[in-house]
Amino acid sequence: MSIWTTPITFGIAFAVGLAWWFLLVWGVLRDWDSEENRKLRSQKPELLSEQKQYHNTQIYRDFEFYVKITLAIVAGVAYVLCRDCPGFAHNGTVGRVLILAAGGLEALAGILLAHFVFFHQRSKLLRWDPKPKCANAWKWQETWLFASLVAASIAFGVGLAPYLAGAV
Repeated sequence: MSIWTTPITFGIAFAVGLAWWFLLVWGVLRDWDSEENRKLRSQKPELLSEQKQYHNTQIYRDFEFYVKITLAIVAGVAYVLCRDCPGFAHNGTVGRVLILAAGGLEALAGILLAHFVFFHQRSKLLRWDPKPKCANAWKWQETWLFASLVAASIAFGVGLAPYLAGAV
């Protein structure tokens, strides 16, 4: 496996993440005018503002949690790669399994937390008036956060971890 697998995987996963984001946003905006959503937007403006602020804060907390998970996984992988004991460096079987497991955990965590970002963005979208346009999603920072989380997690889990597991 080549180290070039990682950037190629990142690019493909980033494009897939963007496409998935726009599909999810389109689905939310398609149902924007439902009775339930109109009731949601008819609340007091102060309450809507507080709710939007809450979801903004939660998006950044989710991202912060993702960064902590990623740092812990990368530290664990570095420890496995640098450890000098027969079960890890010389034989390598346990080390390979741990690195591949870390890659899978990173991919799962990134995809789950990216969807948490979307769910908070969905709650914000349903409180916006007038109706936002799907084409304007390019301007939202959550769009790029979602695609980056998906891409980085998948690139680590599918591209980098197997490469490193072969190097143990």
